[in-house]
Amino acid sequence: MKNATVRKMSFFWFALLFYSFSQKGMTQNDGLKERETLRTLSLQEEASSLPSSAIAAPALKWAYGGCFSSWCQTGWYSSPAVADINGDGKQEVLWGSYDLVAVSGAEGKLLWRASSDNRIWPGVALADLTGDGTLEIMVGRSGGQLAVYNGSGGVVWTTTPFADGNEIRTLAIEDLDQDGQLEIIVGKAGAGSTKQINVITANGAVRPGWPARRDGEPGYGWGMYNQNVAVASQFYGSVLPCRWRGDSSDGYDRSRRTCRAGLCRNPRFHGHDRSVLSLRAASKPERPL
Repeated sequence: MKNATVRKMSFFWFALLFYSFSQKGMTQNDGLKERETLRTLSLQEEASSLPSSAIAAPALKWAYGGCFSSWCQTGWYSSPAVADINGDGKQEVLWGSYDLVAVSGAEGKLLWRASSDNRIWPGVALADLTGDGTLEIMVGRSGGQLAVYNGSGGVVWTTTPFADGNEIRTLAIEDLDQDGQLEIIVGKAGAGSTKQINVITANGAVRPGWPARRDGEPGYGWGMYNQNVAVASQFYGSVLPCRWRGDSSDGYDRSRRTCRAGLCRNPRFHGHDRSVLSLRAASKPERPL
């Protein structure tokens, strides 16, 4: 009888203890939920108190800049470029379809038109190609034409970098050997597994050693159809020099001999990132690690 009474009392105290803990847990959970609700309401009130102008809706400033009175030429895949090309302190927009046009950035008013029957495929490139302190505009076209214009729309020069006249669809600008003179890198669409990329100097001549890849060299490719080029500083002797850890006098670390790619901005370079991966300047010898 005594043992039964002890068991009942033990069960009573266990049940009471369990009830106390469960009520405490529910109280804590309710408190957390209440605090979370208050925090959510506070954030909602804070968001609703922000001025409506904090995130402005986009507004169309102008459209159809450079079009004719009743129609527009087809714009293919060429990206536009923005720069002050005439030194008036205002930004102009340059875009290409068949014609290359320059319009004012403020209202889209036509400034000049460089007419052509050949379409522009790669993005419009801007750089001080001649080194006179003003920007030139470079475009690649069908018919294999590479054209350079000045800020007034006048032709500086045109050339056909590839003998077969295939369309230029790749275009980049860079000082390949860091001699202070920019070069133009172009790639062509069309058949053929070699001689798909070329380097043109600032006066329109083909750089010695190009085009590449040359016949008989290892590798494979078949046309550069959509801006398939990258200029990178990977190794000594590649298109751009890289910076080396250690002695910076000649760019070569004789202790660790590991390369850290360094992409430096050229003050004469505008509008293109350093984008001819694995291509090597013909005049630069390899230097072993």
